[in-house]
Amino acid sequence: MELLPKPLFMKFLDKYPKTWKYLINVGLLIKYKTIHRDRIPNKIALSTENSLYINSAENRGRALLLKNGETQTRLTSFWKEAVVNFKPTIVLDVGVNYGECIFSTNYDKEVKIYGFEANERLIPFIECSRDEHKNKDQIKIIHALASDQTKPKQSFYVNSMWSGTSSGVTRKMNKAIERQTIDSIKVDSLFTDHELLQERVLFKVDVEGFEAFVLNGMERLIQESKSCLGFIEFDSHYIRKSGTDIEDFLLFLEKHFEIYYYTSEDQLIKMDRVLIENFKDMLGTKEYHTDLVLMR
Repeated sequence: MELLPKPLFMKFLDKYPKTWKYLINVGLLIKYKTIHRDRIPNKIALSTENSLYINSAENRGRALLLKNGETQTRLTSFWKEAVVNFKPTIVLDVGVNYGECIFSTNYDKEVKIYGFEANERLIPFIECSRDEHKNKDQIKIIHALASDQTKPKQSFYVNSMWSGTSSGVTRKMNKAIERQTIDSIKVDSLFTDHELLQERVLFKVDVEGFEAFVLNGMERLIQESKSCLGFIEFDSHYIRKSGTDIEDFLLFLEKHFEIYYYTSEDQLIKMDRVLIENFKDMLGTKEYHTDLVLMR
């Protein structure tokens, strides 16, 4: 089984955020001949004729500038292909960040599109991107922490050095981490009076270890819809930090989905019973980071 340990660049990002910022600044200097914020764009023109607005003072926003709005090529390739071939009727992007996923493509006119983002600092940029998107009237942005329950004033930890690692998982406080309070919401609560039997649901969940809470909060949507196709980040270190039991989470996934994982060559391999048990054994000795595709 070719699951990979947590990528070196992510370990580097966690341990040396100032060095990471320096490297990004060097990249911006080469690309734009300046690192002065007022001279660096805050808008990326995407190939779909839509736009992605970013904070040019924040490292992940700057990384998106360097990569022309696509830092997660595996995810965006999956997403664009799924929109065309799976033909979803409901789309969910949980953990929007700047919208690299949700705004990466265009959708059919009848698709209902929801983006969930808990970091209040990102909402103005997301709204600007939404307002210029071809499907803007279909896209609803929800400023809340997607979870397994709807409750007020839940803790959310914002990483000012790299917004992509902000999370509902408790963090050790330092100069880069800011604790915010935000209402949590179950995804299922949006569809309480909605008949789901004919719906095809496409979802992405990238919430830095909070994935189990999100999926538990959308169990009705998963169970009652006609079909589901999803893409989730799986980082065993962060999942454990959230208080989630890894084996219980894998049992939940196995109960509801066919599970596929990516190899180092980006091939998708279905996890059968033997592979799942092997994965559990591997997780007993080492932390792993990968992306999983879930299909029902």
